[in-house]
Amino acid sequence: MKFYTILFVTLALFSCSSNQKNEIEPKSPSPLIMESVETPKELFRPSKVIANEKYVIVFNNVHEQMFNVFSPELKYLYSFGNIGQGPNDLNMVIQESFELEGNELSMLDMRSFVTYQLGDTTAVGKDKQHIISEESVFNKAKKLSNDSFIFLPYSYKENQSDIHKYDFKDRKITDFGEKISPKPEEIQEPYLLSSILSVNKNNQRVAQFYQHKPEFKIYDFQGKVLHKGAVSIEQTDDKRLYFAEVYSTESFIYVLWVNSTKENVMKHMDKFRPELMVFDWEGNLLEQFKFNIPVISFAVTPDEKMMVATSLKETDVNTLYKVKLPR
Repeated sequence: MKFYTILFVTLALFSCSSNQKNEIEPKSPSPLIMESVETPKELFRPSKVIANEKYVIVFNNVHEQMFNVFSPELKYLYSFGNIGQGPNDLNMVIQESFELEGNELSMLDMRSFVTYQLGDTTAVGKDKQHIISEESVFNKAKKLSNDSFIFLPYSYKENQSDIHKYDFKDRKITDFGEKISPKPEEIQEPYLLSSILSVNKNNQRVAQFYQHKPEFKIYDFQGKVLHKGAVSIEQTDDKRLYFAEVYSTESFIYVLWVNSTKENVMKHMDKFRPELMVFDWEGNLLEQFKFNIPVISFAVTPDEKMMVATSLKETDVNTLYKVKLPR
């Protein structure tokens, strides 16, 4: 009897600990002073930046010349990609799905993953991978491999994961990650459970940062929770935006920390200065910085030496920003 009592207590403690969130104390942010770089290309709605050792690409959320290609030194090279009905046109690009590997840029366009081959002066469409499913929208999709990708559902139910996975071979959608128990208000207002995803293919890790609560999770590629974290601050408003943008390398996760409402950001845009939290893939907060500009999107080079960012300021249509990251 004593053995079973000990076993029961041990299992109960293990079950509780697996659901515990590691409380993270915010750090006093160090200044991150970004240097402006003028560009001949006008960027009216630069909503996403991606980078590797060969290119920096700024996604301009318009209908023509959406992808603006720069060298690592931020010299403008060319633009491509139009929304339209032509054979080479795009339909509805999911910017969270962008992936840049070597000379190839891939993205989700409606129900197909499209790959472009990048050259010195132009980009050429290379491949399309079609999704066969009754599901019509794949929110914030991120590829795990050529065989599968993860995405967010548009509504949440009891005993269902808040990440889904699509398998190209089986043509099936399954839950990815732990089951959740959404609150009634989260079922009524699904945006309260919205999150942003980042994938580390080399180490087979997925990071999920919630936008309207200061919490995050790290999974392996099988959907097992490896770490849960929560920034230790008082939550005063369900509409408050905490984590707004995520970009990762093999070693680190870089997250834009806002801690304000969207209405307040837009109302005081000139004073808006978000922070950057830097985590490792074990969920430890390593560093915290404060930007000197109202950053909307950013990218970090694979060697973690340089960051490139775009600004919310309307006067910055011909401006990119860069900074050498302290290490």
